[in-house]
Formats: sequence, C-alpha cells, structure tokens
Amino acid sequence: MSLTELDVARRIRDGSLDSPFKFHNMWLVNLRITGTGMAYRSSIGEHVWRNPDNYLNDEFLARCNGLSLIVNHPDELILNDIEFKDRIVGSVMLPYLKNDEAWGVCRVYSDDIVDEIRKGEVSTSPTVIFGEDSGNILINPEGTDEAVLLEGKPFLIDHIALVTKEHGTNGVWDKNSVPEGIDISNTGESDMTPEELKAALAGALADAMAPINKRLSAFEARADAADKKADEDRKEEEKAKADAARCDAEEKEKKEKEEKAKADSDEKRKEEEKAKADADEKAKADADEASRKTREEDDKDAMEVAKADEEKSEAQAKADSAYSSFGKRARPPMSGETVQAYRKRMIKGLQAYSDAYKGVNIDAITDDVLLGIAERQVYADAATFVNSGSDVPVGSLRPIKGRDSAGRETTRFVGDIGAFLAPFQIEAQQYAGRRDTTR
Repeated sequence: MSLTELDVARRIRDGSLDSPFKFHNMWLVNLRITGTGMAYRSSIGEHVWRNPDNYLNDEFLARCNGLSLIVNHPDELILNDIEFKDRIVGSVMLPYLKNDEAWGVCRVYSDDIVDEIRKGEVSTSPTVIFGEDSGNILINPEGTDEAVLLEGKPFLIDHIALVTKEHGTNGVWDKNSVPEGIDISNTGESDMTPEELKAALAGALADAMAPINKRLSAFEARADAADKKADEDRKEEEKAKADAARCDAEEKEKKEKEEKAKADSDEKRKEEEKAKADADEKAKADADEASRKTREEDDKDAMEVAKADEEKSEAQAKADSAYSSFGKRARPPMSGETVQAYRKRMIKGLQAYSDAYKGVNIDAITDDVLLGIAERQVYADAATFVNSGSDVPVGSLRPIKGRDSAGRETTRFVGDIGAFLAPFQIEAQQYAGRRDTTR
C-alpha cells in the first residue's frame, strides 16, 4: 500500500522516518513552532516568559494548522501580501507537542532552503501578536537597560520564520545558543522510503552472495567429513588424557586438602591475633577520644564562664555609671545570676525615672537587642532626671559624684543656687538721706 503525505508526516513525527524527507514534489520537514518558559531577546535586551499553559494545548495546535512558513522575519514583523509572496516556502500540516515545546511537520516547496537546513545553518522563530486583552506584564527595573516581559495569551499567530545564516541562524527559543529548531536527522540525498531502501539492499545482497554460498556448501561438506574423523581421534586422545588427569587430580586433591588445613589453621591464628590487636587499639582510641572530649567540654565551660563574667562586669560598669549620679553604687551580680537577669535587675532599679519605660514589664523582655535598647534608654532618662535637679527642694543642693577623663572623682551640685549664695549675701538697706555734719 502506498503511503500518503499524512502517513509520512505521522511517521516523521513518531521518529520512524527522518527529516527532511522528500515526498513527490515537496519536502516534509520536522521543526519547532515555538518554545515555552524563559528566553532572551538579545536584539532588544528583553527577557521573556512564555507561559506553557497558553501553548501546550489542543487549542494552540488547532490554531497552527496551515500556519505560513517563511524565510526570515519581514521588517514590519507581520506579513502582508508583498512579504507573503516574497518569503513563503510552505506551511504547517501536522502540529504536535514535544516536551515543553510545540512542533510541527511542515510542507516545504524550496530545495534551496532545504539545502541550508541540511547544513545545520537554519533554525525557527515564531511571530505571535498580543493585544490589550492578552494580559502581558512588562517589568522594567529602575537603573537597568533590560526588561522582563511576562507574556499573556496571543490573539494572532502570524507565521513561523526559518532564520537563515545570513540573519544569525539562532532563534529566540534556541536556549543553548545552537540551532535546535529543525530536525535534520536526514542529511542525505535519497528520495526512497526506508521500506524501499531496505528491499533494494536485500536484493543486491542476495545476488552477490549466491556464488559464494554455492562454494561454501561444497566446502562445508568436505569440512564436515574431516571434522568427524578428527572428532573421533580427539575423543580417544581426550579419554586417555582424562584417565591420567584423574589420577593426578586425586593426588593433587589430597595434597591440597593437607595444605588447606594447615593454611586455615594459620589464618585462624592470625585472625585471632589481629582481632585482639584491633580491640586493644580501639580501646585506646576510645579512651583518647573520651579524654579529648572531656578536655574540650572543660575548656568550653571555662570559656563560657569567663565570657559570662566579662559580660557581667561590663553590665555592672554601665549600671554603676548610672547609679553613681544618685550617689549610689550598682550592686554586684548574685551567685548563679545570669547576665540578662542581672541587667534587668539593674534596669528596674532606675526604671521609675524613665517616662518611656516606667510602665514596661522589664522581665518580659527576652531579646538581648531589645533589652539593650531599654537599658540605654532607662540609664539615659535617669541621667537626664538627676542632672535636671527637679527633685531637689527649694533652698537645697544635691551633690552628684562622677569621674573626669583622668579617672579622678568629681563632685558637682544641682538644685537651688540660692542655697549656695545665701551665706555670702547681706540684708538689703534703704538710703534715708545725708546728715549735715557742719552744724
């Protein structure tokens, strides 16, 4: 039964026939209609995302039936009657899905473009058109020259372009930077179908082998007779050898058993010695490892204690600086008290002087960063309060102890300055007039 162009196209699609395939007055070429996913349009510096859901479905394949196949894209992107006449070389006849791409077997009526395809210098590039309702989203990050286009659903599939070497060969969907848009499994010139080629080869081979097969038959007959006689002689010789070999084997077996028994005994002794040595070595290694871990744990504990002591000392120094403004000293950490617990206790001692934290539950703060913020604020507010002297009664002064940059103790006073000046003031007097002393 003769194959139709649809039969051939289906076999190309299924991989049982190569592409391109010459069929009567045209070529059947297996090529990619479009890829999906992420790609890059280098000509305009744009990354594009083509949603597979809009292309890998029966509706899209139906839209590709009869789609025009042209050589290179027109300057105006889409076809008109002039561009169509100048560029058309065929059309899609059997679209199908292949992994994450849409492919199709196409009719091609140009021997020249097929010659370029066979050289691996052609790939494919589709042109699809989007409208206001397509749902495209363009992302253009500020400060960059490249954009990202999230494509929606196209309203027009205009054509598929065969991108030639003159126009760079690679299409947008050649993601590996090599032309992968066309199946060029057939690079020869034969127009025969695989069935015709196989039949022709089988007939030629049968004719060439006929005289050879005749000579082989005669040779095989003579060889069979000689082989039969040689086989009988060989069997007698083998029997004699077998009898002698059996005697040798029995003697050898006896000797091997004795040697094996001795070797097994020696091997067992060595294994026992090795097992004992391995056990001793393992016991020593385990003891060394246990000692090392103990030392590491002791060192770690000592470091943690030293670190905690250092943190407590820093916390006490901060607190002592704040409490000294009130003429007090910060109490040292209690035995077993954590750094965080000590800091909270010191903060609560001055919390009443901070409007921002006087109503806050300091014990509820578990984050060290937040506790540090509260610590700085409360100490700062307490310093502001004590420096203002607002709690000193009228006519009184309060000393504030501190230290200068050299570490020397200093004393300054806040409150009513009149309390300091009072001992140096005299009572006010009124001028009553000048007495005449000349009388």
